[in-house]
Amino acid sequence: PKDLALTASSSSSSPSANNHQYHQYFHGQRSGGGASDAIGGCHPSFSSGSSSSPTVGKTENVVKIVPYISWNVKTLRLVDCGLRECHIPDMCEVIRRKLHGLQELSLRHNRDLDGGYNYLFALPCIKSLDLSLCDLDANDGYQIGRAMERNCYEGDNIHATRHLQRLSLAGNYRMSQSIPEVVRLAASRLVELNCSFCDVQSKYQRQVFNILATIQDCTIQSFLMQGTRINDVTELVNCITNNTSIRRLVLDHPREPYPVTLAGMKLVLEAVKLNFSIHTLRLDTYKCEMIWEDMEFWLQLNRCGRSVLLQDNKRRTMSWSTVLAQAAANDDINVMFWLLKHGSVMFTS
Repeated sequence: PKDLALTASSSSSSPSANNHQYHQYFHGQRSGGGASDAIGGCHPSFSSGSSSSPTVGKTENVVKIVPYISWNVKTLRLVDCGLRECHIPDMCEVIRRKLHGLQELSLRHNRDLDGGYNYLFALPCIKSLDLSLCDLDANDGYQIGRAMERNCYEGDNIHATRHLQRLSLAGNYRMSQSIPEVVRLAASRLVELNCSFCDVQSKYQRQVFNILATIQDCTIQSFLMQGTRINDVTELVNCITNNTSIRRLVLDHPREPYPVTLAGMKLVLEAVKLNFSIHTLRLDTYKCEMIWEDMEFWLQLNRCGRSVLLQDNKRRTMSWSTVLAQAAANDDINVMFWLLKHGSVMFTS
């Protein structure tokens, strides 16, 4: 099989009351399709697409099984398998030696992990690493930042074949203090960062937005920080106005919305008008339908390629005819009219 998932029933204590909403939400999410799906805390199983799958318990640690996994597996999910720091070196050694094609590794819901990050971030070929719901704290966050700094490329090298591009730390609510440092180091090294439900509020939230607004050569294209309450949009507006790399910005709460005020949404709209790059923006709002309609218009322009109109666009990857063709494919007359009107000066030839 190309995808493998190992799960085991958790023997550790139940999540705390503060962490209950994170577990409740993420246990309802599935990270993909097919036989590789695994949800932490389910019945013990070894998912390989076969109806006669052997059972894996905590007493027989999953690390002992990793050497027998097929060499061509691309996705490996070790969900709620009781992994600890002491298991990581041996597991990573097997991955280095045998699983040369492995691209996605999930250690989700291993709540006793507490280390081994240098080994994980040094793995070759791994493009996606999931450490969500591992009950990591601020110290773990700082260790992850140092491991990222030591092992991950910066700038133009981020798209190298042998390089981590996507990292999920979602649901680790005790990491809040270290999230700004993680974002600072990830901003020029990763393509996607998910720090949803990490309790990033007030001071730390402002720091995150300021980092994304000012970081040089930012490489983040998808940034998720769900479950936060945005009371003051000043730093968010600054981030949207000045960051030119983010395509997808997700800041809502799927179950308990924290609406941004009408005045705040107007400021966000003005910022989106000045941003030629962002394609998707998700915020919690209340009675802001007209503003969302206007905002969706500008986001749609960006998805059609509005950045081609920039005078200083050094990466002119799309021709003007391609931009118009994409707009026409969306059957949006308003978008096509805007592109024609504002592009006529630059593209009359």
